[in-house]
Amino acid sequence: MGVKSDLEALKVAMATERKGYEFYKETADQIEPPEAQKMFLSLAQDEIQHLHWLEAQEESLLEKGEWLAYEPPPQKARAVEGLPIFSSEEVKRKIGKYHSELSALKLGLEMEESSRQLYLKAAAECLDGKGRAIFSRLAAWEGEHWELLKREYDFLMGEYKKSMGFEPF
Repeated sequence: MGVKSDLEALKVAMATERKGYEFYKETADQIEPPEAQKMFLSLAQDEIQHLHWLEAQEESLLEKGEWLAYEPPPQKARAVEGLPIFSSEEVKRKIGKYHSELSALKLGLEMEESSRQLYLKAAAECLDGKGRAIFSRLAAWEGEHWELLKREYDFLMGEYKKSMGFEPF
């Protein structure tokens, strides 16, 4: 990709991160368990940080025609330390209401995988080493988000199945 193509890829990436932020923020506002709210708010914050990082890259490409060097952000502590965020007891008491949480987790999984694939493709097509590193790092971050959501989804789905009597003997 040249600078123009790089800018187009960045614009798509920024739109992707904005949509991710909006989804996670709205989900956090609608979900009840405080631990789940924290997880979704943490993911929303991650998406905003990704967006700011991409905006700095865009500014550099527009002004200088080059990518900024990748510098890993300082490690931040995850807002949600104890996983799973849903407890077995809570699921048993409120089994009917967890349909929306399962749906939100499933949508989050699909979004993260779609974003990861987009960034892997952009990395493969980017001719600039710095740009490849940027898109590769974004793909890795989305993969980390996917892993977090997958653990929660698998746990909640397992608890849901148990409470509905679908667990094998």
